[in-house]
This record gives sequence, structure tokens and C-alpha cells, in this order.
Amino acid sequence: EDNNKDLWFGTLHNGLYKYNKKTNSFTKFNNELSESVNLTENSITQLIVDRHNNLWIGTMGSKSDKSSGLIKFHIDSGDIKQFIHDSLILIAF
Repeated sequence: EDNNKDLWFGTLHNGLYKYNKKTNSFTKFNNELSESVNLTENSITQLIVDRHNNLWIGTMGSKSDKSSGLIKFHIDSGDIKQFIHDSLILIAF
């Protein structure tokens, strides 16, 4: 649950979902470029919200190591930082 009282659910193959308790509605996020939260992969392994209302999203790639990584999504501002796994270095963009 984030600071806005929304619930976040990660799935093994179907991306990320946000449940808005006030409107009783779900929003789906996946790895399509048109998404506001562009996931590197639809397999979510970890979710945690920190005290600054950042949602940290761990992803696991099935295609290659380059689709595994970590996403920092600031829920209030919409800012995103992605950290992509590379066997030699950590790539942030």
C-alpha cells in the first residue's frame, strides 16, 4: 500500500496492477512503450514502497538478462529511473 492508500500487485507474466480503493478500479501497467510506467519485463518479482512514496519494482527477464532489473517509480510525480541488469555493469537510465 502506498501513501495514497492504493494497493500494488505484481504478477509473474502479466505486469503490474494498481488498485484504487476510492474508485474500486484497477490500472494495469506492462512493458509497452505507451505506458506511463514502462516495465522492462512483465514478470514482477518484488514490490516495495518506501517512505518517500517511491515504488521499487523488481523484474525478471525471460528473454535475456537485459530485461531483468529494478525500477524506481515516484508515485506522486511519475518520475521513473530504471536500472537494467547486465552481467558486467549496472546500466541506469
